[in-house]
Amino acid sequence: GKLSLVDFKTSQAIYDEYPIQLAAYQMALEELGCPPIEQRWIIRLPKKDSHDVEVKLIDSDIEEDKKIFLSAMEIYRWSKKNEKNRFNTL
Repeated sequence: GKLSLVDFKTSQAIYDEYPIQLAAYQMALEELGCPPIEQRWIIRLPKKDSHDVEVKLIDSDIEEDKKIFLSAMEIYRWSKKNEKNRFNTL
């Protein structure tokens, strides 16, 4: 078997940003000393009594997904740091 990271979702669909979210989880696990993750999976479970389970193997480049996540974090930190100064002009 392959060591896999699985994220269970109850959303309406599997969205494009989910691989980025999984990359963040993987980075956190790596920092904790987890062995290398070989696969990433999304499993979408229906919210109601439906049998429409959706399973997707994430095949995007993990290194690219990590870069995107870290870039998004930088933008978030910048916006929080500058939040107070943005609307204080006359």
